[in-house]
Amino acid sequence: MPKDIKRFFLRKREAKRFLREISGILGTDAEKIFGSKPKIEILEMKRKKAYIIDRAPLFVMFEDLLLPTLFFKEYLSNLPRVTVDMGAVPYICNGADVMAPGVVRISGDFKKGELVVVVDERNKQPIAVAQSIFDSEKMRITKKGKVLRMPVGLNHQRMKKSGKYKRAKKGWVAVSKEEAKKIKKVLTY
Repeated sequence: MPKDIKRFFLRKREAKRFLREISGILGTDAEKIFGSKPKIEILEMKRKKAYIIDRAPLFVMFEDLLLPTLFFKEYLSNLPRVTVDMGAVPYICNGADVMAPGVVRISGDFKKGELVVVVDERNKQPIAVAQSIFDSEKMRITKKGKVLRMPVGLNHQRMKKSGKYKRAKKGWVAVSKEEAKKIKKVLTY
């Protein structure tokens, strides 16, 4: 395993504490979702942590922000959904914020700053988890501009050959091809 990436299991006491924290964040009992004794691994990278629960990467922590991944279907099914047209999908998958003209439908109510699931129009599959810039009512009447922001480090990592940061003010992360290969190697069993 590369030296700059650490992977370890949480002890039982630490796992219980982590489940309590997750319960507070999610607003539900995490033990009902994961069971009473899940295997929790942590994959630590430079500025990120991935929480692997029972062999599935379900959470990512970037700096102080803990976010669910697209693998956490039980939680994502309870979040409000924003459907985008197929023309916006490639841009969103590459880390772009969601713009109002690309929004087709908004299902559910949410407040400013809450997480929502972005789904594509054709397949109805989740493609991203985003943070709302407006509440649902204002988003429904907005016709131009950004309406959803991609949380830093959740759905995308910019891969540049030069290794320079791309749009550093927005918080995007530069990852070289070598780092991406290391991360992929560690995540695959």
